[in-house]
Amino acid sequence: MIWVLLFISSIVQAQEGIKEIESLRSGTLPNGFQYFIKDVENPVAKTTMRLYIKAGFDHEDSLQQQMSHLIEHLAFKPTLHTPTSIKDEAFLDRLGMNFRDIGGTTSNLHTRYLFDAPPNHPKAFQTGLAWFKDIAMRLPLTSEHINQEKGSVWQELISGNQDYQDYYKAERNLEAQLFPFRQSYDRLSHHIQNFSHKELRRFYKDWYRPDLMAIVVVGNLNDMQETEKLIQDTFSDIPRPQASYPHIDIHSAQQKRSPQFKTQVWEKGFDPEKKEEVEYHWYIRQPELVNSLHTREGYKRYIAFQLLSRVLHQRLKEANAPALIGSAKNKDTYSYGGNPFSLALYFTTFPSKSKEAFQQIAIPLLQLKEQGVKEQEWKKIKEDYIKESLQSEVFYWNEELRDYWLKNEVLFPNKQKVFHQWVQELSIEKMNAYLQQFLSSPPKDIGIIAPQGNKALNFTEEEIRAWIEEAYRGPVPMYQPPKVVKSLYNEIQKEELPLVAYTTKAPAIPETREIVLSNGIQVVLKPYQPTPGVGEQSIKISGFSLRGAACYSSSDYYSALNATDLVTHQGVGGINAKEIQSLMDYAEIMNCRSYIDYKESSLQAEGNLKHTEEILQLLSLYFQPVNPQDIDFDAWQKEALETRKSQKNIQEDFRNAIRKVVQDSAIPPSFNFRYLKGEQAILSIGKTEEKRSLEIYQHVFGKPEQWTFLITGNFKTEDVIPLLQRYLGNIKPTVQKLRCTPTRQKTFKASGPVRKEILSNTPMENGMYDASYYQEQKGKNSWKETLELRVLGQVIQRQLNRLRYEKGFSVYNFGGYGRYDPEVKRYRLYFQVACHPKELYPIQKEIQFIVKELRAGEIPKEYLKQAKQSIKRRYKVPYLKQHRQLHELLFQHLRYEEAWVPLEKYETFIDNIEMEDIVRLSKKYLKEKNKIEVIMSDEAL
Repeated sequence: MIWVLLFISSIVQAQEGIKEIESLRSGTLPNGFQYFIKDVENPVAKTTMRLYIKAGFDHEDSLQQQMSHLIEHLAFKPTLHTPTSIKDEAFLDRLGMNFRDIGGTTSNLHTRYLFDAPPNHPKAFQTGLAWFKDIAMRLPLTSEHINQEKGSVWQELISGNQDYQDYYKAERNLEAQLFPFRQSYDRLSHHIQNFSHKELRRFYKDWYRPDLMAIVVVGNLNDMQETEKLIQDTFSDIPRPQASYPHIDIHSAQQKRSPQFKTQVWEKGFDPEKKEEVEYHWYIRQPELVNSLHTREGYKRYIAFQLLSRVLHQRLKEANAPALIGSAKNKDTYSYGGNPFSLALYFTTFPSKSKEAFQQIAIPLLQLKEQGVKEQEWKKIKEDYIKESLQSEVFYWNEELRDYWLKNEVLFPNKQKVFHQWVQELSIEKMNAYLQQFLSSPPKDIGIIAPQGNKALNFTEEEIRAWIEEAYRGPVPMYQPPKVVKSLYNEIQKEELPLVAYTTKAPAIPETREIVLSNGIQVVLKPYQPTPGVGEQSIKISGFSLRGAACYSSSDYYSALNATDLVTHQGVGGINAKEIQSLMDYAEIMNCRSYIDYKESSLQAEGNLKHTEEILQLLSLYFQPVNPQDIDFDAWQKEALETRKSQKNIQEDFRNAIRKVVQDSAIPPSFNFRYLKGEQAILSIGKTEEKRSLEIYQHVFGKPEQWTFLITGNFKTEDVIPLLQRYLGNIKPTVQKLRCTPTRQKTFKASGPVRKEILSNTPMENGMYDASYYQEQKGKNSWKETLELRVLGQVIQRQLNRLRYEKGFSVYNFGGYGRYDPEVKRYRLYFQVACHPKELYPIQKEIQFIVKELRAGEIPKEYLKQAKQSIKRRYKVPYLKQHRQLHELLFQHLRYEEAWVPLEKYETFIDNIEMEDIVRLSKKYLKEKNKIEVIMSDEAL
């Protein structure tokens, strides 16, 4: 009863504290339009403006599917106050803005429009208000614009789900069966191409009304009274329809429904090896929570629900559930996904093991219900919740004001501080009382997704609910908390590791220190205060060796590239994977990973500064001799295949196809890390030989003198060097002296024009097109030419915008890029477009026309200005001093022995790029002999 009593104190309405919030103005106009204006104390770069419409996917009827999304797109077409469209970059530039300052999103519950104006810029602020008013009452919605954008909407939908489109459709269709207001995706493609424009205009007329709208403005507002008056004057004359609107409340509608049991056939597109697998969706409803979020006590219940979800997430990861394929997952559907308020559980198994799987999933739920959360995990769950909920001031107020208006969530002065304090003081007894109450009955709503012909589709509702009831009546084993590993060495073992000698080298980079440990490992230390942001309080460590797959025969290529994944699959250095994960959790180590690529190998870690010692302990394990008895090759193959199939990506297949055409063996880095991706990653498993993988791993990690480490962060050098002496300095060589004789790789030289058509093994609804112009590096890489090339890529991007915004092609993903690849010492200028196959040829012709314009110097001056500004944002000193950025810059300097450029020089050079430089570069690169075209689709074009 402790927890129940906690929540029966006096009910406080959401409105109780909003008027007491300092520097906040709010109001409702006579037509129902609402506004919220919040002045923030700390200086901010933008005044954020958000227009919200209480209309989204849930408000569409059967004839209007995706109409809310399409209307969001149409807001970026020309309107009364933005006659060249809000996406006209020259127009934005005159306001001191760029593309990243505007946007729109559509969700189940609402549609959101964004406009981030420079502070103290009345013209920009008024333009944002005018654009919002155009959206609110007079979007043109012409048939020409609708026809142009409907293809882009479809391209957007398939761009993120093309690899899993059939599964995605099955998942959406299951939701349409389980939940109110959801619609089947069976005929979505046909619908988008053939819907009546009248239905779109009807949706706009019905739902874009002032009493379903609100504006939120957050920033440094010098005159809030004037801001309020501008908003009132702008939106007061929007007419309010006479008719009322239907109230759409998915939570209440679901609460009124009886427990659901639905099956959904996954009709095609599934892996034949997965035909016998079945996926279960299981929901514990909590719709009544929505009705109390306007009170402080109700919001506390919601926080408790979030904490429960976090505890369960960790318990499911730990659970011993052999009947499952992989591990079970859970989700708070209110915060993520927009489905009716519930705790969702998802797991995959086989029909023959389904009963056992339900029983094994029930155990963590029942353990929490009957035995509660444990002291140590409770402490960590609370700490993580508080830490992860800390946000910037602007982000916090945008989120809070949105949820106050949209979801009727309570809002009052110092809300976050009050609730954080409440979480800190929340006792384990009260939480356990809540767990007992919440988990008192099993999940009620059940969904099944299984391939055509799967036996699980024949299970009856009575059969499955009987399994669940039996599981809840069965004995509940005592929960055994996993062992917490706080160090890989005890104090005696630490003392046995001597502080080895080191020598100091003259640093090549200002404000760094370089040392060489007695075993030959070189270390470059860069202590500095990173720009505030992600990684500000972390330490980053990256090591590399110039030994890679190129040192071995071509038949060993995949054995080399998969070696680190195989060796570390079940642990490393004699420590098992669970213990390593426990240490990483305890020491707040965000990642520790390694790779072997074609011409290099790397070992990287990042974590909390105060746990630098534990990070170095972990890194040292990778250099220990490999014990073949610790390797389970079959288990690695099975798990790697499962994981990589779940991560397949058509875009990566396209990139791999381009690399194959130009004979690149190196994997391009992603955030400074290299790993196999797409279909290539899957196929590589069958081409990996266990013995050779282990030998290659030992060769690469067995010679410490071949390694260089870079360490960055806000640390004291004198604190870190002794740790390096102890943990890296005591690494012993485990192999005899080895020579690396690189495999002779055929040098690629563009001898275009070349056109290659690639057939995809995955069904595609669009085609992917790449037109690249390559040039080999002559002499040393010029950082100046690289920057010029990046600016030219941005000029191309602006010219490609005409494909969508002028020519009306159904494109969503397209771009122009300029890059230098230090791995192969080659420059590349390229165009990329994803489009409907029937539009490929005219798009190619348009790109050819753009090339002629570039070579002739027929480039609008504003394009160059905008391109320079876009690139310059990434080369401003504060940006370059962000932890990830500076670490990668230093790594590239060390890895490729490139000249170190003082950070301030980049921006100065970009400022001085002129139109003649762009024309010169265009003439140099955009030649037919440099051109390689690659097209990928699922049928010959």
